[in-house]
Amino acid sequence: MRLATRNRQDVIGDIIAEYGLHDCAEIGVGTGPTTNAVLTRFPGIRWLAVDCWPNGYPLRDGGFISPESQAERRARFMRVLAKHSGRVHLIEKDSVEAAAEVADGCLDLVFIDADHSYEGCKADIIAWRPKLKPGGWLMGHDYCPQSFPGVVQAVDELVPGAKIDVDFVWMMRT
Repeated sequence: MRLATRNRQDVIGDIIAEYGLHDCAEIGVGTGPTTNAVLTRFPGIRWLAVDCWPNGYPLRDGGFISPESQAERRARFMRVLAKHSGRVHLIEKDSVEAAAEVADGCLDLVFIDADHSYEGCKADIIAWRPKLKPGGWLMGHDYCPQSFPGVVQAVDELVPGAKIDVDFVWMMRT
């Protein structure tokens, strides 16, 4: 018998449920497991998905995701998007460029899981924090010093006191 474990989708979902959130964004959607899980659990939520599926995306081992692999990842997300048609708005751009298209103060929750370099994570935090309503949640993934020291450095600098939860999720209520 396999025991259920909490993951980032559960952490996000629990915050959404506890605080009655409706307008959320995921920055860096990949194949869409988080988007799918949250939208399946919360039929009334509105979700902004941001990704550009860049070629040459760096991996932990120093390699890069190939253009073919990124095309497959995008295709898998498009199937998730179709499943939740009308509830997901996709901005297919670099995350910082996408932030310029979103009004300040309009989101209840922003979940950052895009560029895991120090510079990339820092830029995402700076670009997306203003998009939150007062009392909104700034969250992200991969607060893991061994694998993503850049994420840890950016979060420690820009979101001091962030709570670290299961599955390397970091979060702070603004």
